[in-house]
Amino acid sequence: MPSRVIRGEINSSRSLSRVSLEADLTFRALIVAVDDYGRCDADPLMLKALLYPRREEVTAKKARAWVDENRNIHRLLPLWEEALQVSAPMAVAA
Repeated sequence: MPSRVIRGEINSSRSLSRVSLEADLTFRALIVAVDDYGRCDADPLMLKALLYPRREEVTAKKARAWVDENRNIHRLLPLWEEALQVSAPMAVAA
């Protein structure tokens, strides 16, 4: 898994300041969890396992809702689709 560096400027991000704290935390978790192309599986169970593996209070439904909050309201996480792909992959926009 590649190493990622999160710069301090993320704390003053205007787009992240408009989402809930949970959605903000989810975005930060995604930064270090995605592949080299900024992609990961957007299936709710996979998101929960990838982003919050040790947090029993986080459900797959909550994890996906926080991703969707970033994605739908602020367009931070576009979904991409590939022909014949079973799961719904997601890309983190730079």
